[in-house]
Amino acid sequence: MQTSEANKASPIYIGLTGRAGAGKDTVAMYIENLLFAHFFIDAESTALAHPIRLAVIDLFGLQWKQLGDRTLKEEVIRDYQLSPRQIMQKFGSAMRAEFGDDIFTRAADKYLSANLHRCEVHIITDIRYQNEAEWLLAKPNSILIQIVRPGNTDGTSHNHESEKGIDLTALGCYDRIHLLNNDGTLNNLRILVEQLVTKLYGSKSPVEVK
Repeated sequence: MQTSEANKASPIYIGLTGRAGAGKDTVAMYIENLLFAHFFIDAESTALAHPIRLAVIDLFGLQWKQLGDRTLKEEVIRDYQLSPRQIMQKFGSAMRAEFGDDIFTRAADKYLSANLHRCEVHIITDIRYQNEAEWLLAKPNSILIQIVRPGNTDGTSHNHESEKGIDLTALGCYDRIHLLNNDGTLNNLRILVEQLVTKLYGSKSPVEVK
C-alpha cells in the first residue's frame, strides 16, 4: 500500500485514553512504527495538552524532559511544591474553567486542519475528558483506544479531575472503541498493538471493523 494524497485528505483519527502512566505515548509510538513498517502509512502523534506544555515551559521555567520523562514528571519542584504533572493539570483546569471545556479541542482542530495533508493517520495521545472523546468520535474516520494498566506501578497520582476516565457506554460508538490491557511487559504491549493494527487495517476502512 502506498501513501496517497486522497487518503491524506480524509485521514483516520486515533484517540488514546487511559489513566496517567497507562502507556498512551508508548502505544502511539508503536502504532506509528507498525503502520509504516507493515502498510507504508504515515502517522503522526499530537497531544491536546501540547499548548499547556508550551505555556508551562515558558511560565515556570521547566524543561521538555521534565514533561516527558515519567520519573521527572512526578518529582516535586521546590519553588512551587508541585510536580510538573500537577502544574500542567492545574494550568489545564484553569484554562478550561476560564475559556470553556472545548478550549483544547478547538486548538487541536486548528492544528489538524493546518496539517491535514501531512499524513494519513493522526494519533491524539491524551483523550482525558468526556467532551474530548465525543469530539474525537464525531469525526467521520475515528476510533478510540482505551489503555488499561492495573495498579499504580510508577507512583503516578490519579487524583486530578482529568483522571476520572471516560464513560465509554455514554459514547455509544461501540464498533469504534477498542481496549488494550497493558498488564504485561513492553513486548507484550507491542504484540497487542500489532494485533489491533493488523485487525483494523485488514479491511479497506479500518473504522468499520467490529
